[in-house]
Amino acid sequence: MWQPLIPRLTQAGFRPITIDRRGHGASDRPHSGYDLDTLVGDVTDLIDQLGLDDISLLGHSFGALEAAALTARDHEGRVSCLVLSATITPCLQASETNPTGIPPEFLEAARGQISDDIGQWIVDNTAGYWGSGEMGRPVEHVWTQQALFDTPVRVLLALQETMSGADVRADLASIRVPTLVIHGSDDRSSPLDFTGRPTAELLPNGRLEVIDGAGHGLYASYHELYLQAIIEHLAARSVEPAR
Repeated sequence: MWQPLIPRLTQAGFRPITIDRRGHGASDRPHSGYDLDTLVGDVTDLIDQLGLDDISLLGHSFGALEAAALTARDHEGRVSCLVLSATITPCLQASETNPTGIPPEFLEAARGQISDDIGQWIVDNTAGYWGSGEMGRPVEHVWTQQALFDTPVRVLLALQETMSGADVRADLASIRVPTLVIHGSDDRSSPLDFTGRPTAELLPNGRLEVIDGAGHGLYASYHELYLQAIIEHLAARSVEPAR
């Protein structure tokens, strides 16, 4: 999903490094390790191996959950800037302590549909993924659908389980680095009022930018506005150190 954005980020002076999460793309597909701690550990191990510092971390959807959790646990201060794109944070599932969340039965129904008929689930959610505004190029629809088909169903289900149980409200409140929360107003996969808005409210140094009409795939359908917002955020961080 990031490949079309890399040239612009490079031209803006950044060094993009993209990651295939375990179970995705060219990475291995183990049968376990899809809990949040292990996934964050995978990214941390890569950061260690590459010797990275002064990192601007960008995560989309589930990746935003990983990015937020990693930044909160980054006691060495290597992450200096954060972007949470179409985030699923802070806490999706409704509970006694999260009464405004999504009812568990709705999340369970989604997992059931993925398990029963992944193809139909993808078809049913395509329109909602792109929102009511710009739909992006047809080739981007193909890339997105192919990425889902290429991911084992057992991996998708494991991530759905992790997503449903995740609660990073305390993590978000502890993050001090400048953070851009960028979200589509018509994101039906991760509705703004359940995710992006409360996430920005919890962040001490967070800022919410909403792209009108955009859905969950705003990185493709509104790539110019999306890139502009991200590059401006990263550039501002580079001239004004995080407090």
